[in-house]
Amino acid sequence: MRIEIDGFWYEWVISTQQEFKVLESSEHLIRIQVPADADESLVRSFIQLNGTVLRKRNVQKEQPEIQMLTLFDTSYFIYLETSLSQAYIKGSRIYVPHHSKQLSTRKIAALKKHLLLTELSHQIGHWEEQLGMLCGNIVVKKLKDKWYTTNTSTADISFSILLANQSHARLRYITLRSLLDTTTMDTSSKQALLTQHIPNHFAIADELSYEQSKSNT
Repeated sequence: MRIEIDGFWYEWVISTQQEFKVLESSEHLIRIQVPADADESLVRSFIQLNGTVLRKRNVQKEQPEIQMLTLFDTSYFIYLETSLSQAYIKGSRIYVPHHSKQLSTRKIAALKKHLLLTELSHQIGHWEEQLGMLCGNIVVKKLKDKWYTTNTSTADISFSILLANQSHARLRYITLRSLLDTTTMDTSSKQALLTQHIPNHFAIADELSYEQSKSNT
């Protein structure tokens, strides 16, 4: 497919690789490798963010790939910066402290886990303030058939790494429900608080249960 932006034509080639990469370029046409799951709006966003750099590249030189990470039901471009102390998300980009041109598969998995833990900790902190409650330790790990587990003695919560694929709205529900489950509060009181803060929590719970049942079959 081809699109025209700011007087330049861009043609993208679908790839099984999860990176954007310039394959070749001429005076008015730039051919780009695009991940198979990237839709037109994401490709346009990538070009608009990086158009100036793409047009200046010399096709004779090896073109570094721009990696992409799907997180919280959103696709982000990964940008490596040597001056950073920790990774953060801004707009459609994830900025990562790193000194090489690419992240290995292992480092991308670690980045995903770190960003998920950061987001969950932020949301738990929000609910702690709203409800006047305190949570224990929060960890992210592989869980076989649950989104989270809790310990009512310590108020610790273990979250599934698979939550990295869920939207912020679903994480908002999961973090509230998990915090409530660290207490000995009765079910009706928990349901009342869920309804107060997330009126559509029953629908979200059904969606998550359905996804979980599919993954277990």
